Amino acid sequence: MRKKTFFGSVALGIAGLALAAPMASASTAKGAIYFDKGVVNQGDTVQVTATCDAPGVRYVQVKSDILEPATLNRASAGTFSGTAKVKANAVPGGYPAGFYCVDSWINTVLIVRDVQDKPSATPKPKPTTSKPATPKPAPAKTKEAQVEVKPKGAADTGEGDVVAAPVQQDSDTGLYVLGGAGLLAAGGAGAFFLRRRSRA
Repeated sequence: MRKKTFFGSVALGIAGLALAAPMASASTAKGAIYFDKGVVNQGDTVQVTATCDAPGVRYVQVKSDILEPATLNRASAGTFSGTAKVKANAVPGGYPAGFYCVDSWINTVLIVRDVQDKPSATPKPKPTTSKPATPKPAPAKTKEAQVEVKPKGAADTGEGDVVAAPVQQDSDTGLYVLGGAGLLAAGGAGAFFLRRRSRA
């Protein structure tokens, strides 16, 4: 009885191994997936490259909760490439992203950056232009400074002493002076002749 039970258990074990063998062989396919950047922003487009060594595979499909459905076409034997777009409403955080190489799930982690953590663009410096300095207007002269000071007396011509111009007298006054001088001269001459006669 014990021998039958032992052999029955061995038979079930062998049968289980036989059933599991195809699944194990199918899941031994190896592959990898690469994104051009591990930290993405909402709405980004990323470049994806995948490898799968299973024969007969012509394309693979990339799947993730944060990616739009994307298909990678065969670029060469065992290599696939394409692009994938990050959903515009993707919630910030880390998410698995990958594909099936036959029955093997090949994946990596993509991180959606928080909008607050997004680096701000560095503002470009504005070119500066130097303006020429505007000269300040000279202060207006006061009325006192604008009045010309007229020199007293005759102008200095640089020819020695300054001779004052003779004062012109009225024409009538000159005649009176000349007439008086003539009378004095006539009176003097008459007195001279009278004295000579009296002596003679």
